[in-house]
Amino acid sequence: MISKDEILRLLREDPDFRKQVEEILGIDVIRSEYQEMRKTLAEIVASLRALTESSMAQAEAQKRMADGMTKLEAKMVELAEAQRKTEEALATMTQSLTQVKKGQDELAMKVERMEKTVSNIGKRWGEDYEELVRGFFRDFVDQEGLDFSYVNRFTYKDKDGKYGKKGMRYEVDILAKNGKVYLVKVKSFAENDDIEWFDRKTDVIIDVLGIKNFVKLFLAVSVDKDALETAKDLGIRLVYGDMYERKKSTSDSEL
Repeated sequence: MISKDEILRLLREDPDFRKQVEEILGIDVIRSEYQEMRKTLAEIVASLRALTESSMAQAEAQKRMADGMTKLEAKMVELAEAQRKTEEALATMTQSLTQVKKGQDELAMKVERMEKTVSNIGKRWGEDYEELVRGFFRDFVDQEGLDFSYVNRFTYKDKDGKYGKKGMRYEVDILAKNGKVYLVKVKSFAENDDIEWFDRKTDVIIDVLGIKNFVKLFLAVSVDKDALETAKDLGIRLVYGDMYERKKSTSDSEL
């Protein structure tokens, strides 16, 4: 099953994969709703500005009342009008805040759905990738005369710790053809650790079953340079689509 880090790497580096994920998640819709939220916030700011202006109008009205009682009646009318505007501004602000909260709740629900969708993508990829990889190497499989429909998965649990940690499970696909036993692994991306672990667990299975004439066969869509060299050194038949060289980090170069 592909790891979470792999999914994140694909989202960063593979534009087509990222575009498909965005279409599934409805990112454009989320962006549109985000713009609506920004518009609503702008309306809130305008409402607050109107509220401030109304408050200033009230202060001015009070000042004029102090200047002369003869203008009291006019100022009272002005004050009442300012109060009315303030109440309207407060009502508008309350309505805007309600809309913002509603938008936040909807956004939170969309984020939750997005997380579930990514999780489902990972599960579907974990379930389907092996068959996809096998399809990728269909020409090779046909040329070799191999039939994956006859593949059996063998699992050995080392209860006594004979080959390593007690309780360790060693699992590999096995296919018998023309007197040979193929120990098979298919993977989308093969790194050095994958090759070394495959070699280790196949050695255990070979010893447990007493296999004499065997082929260690590793199929990978992509493989890094270190894995390719390791497979050659270990006598593993590695069939791959393309090779890439992992960039060494600063910490790697210091080791």
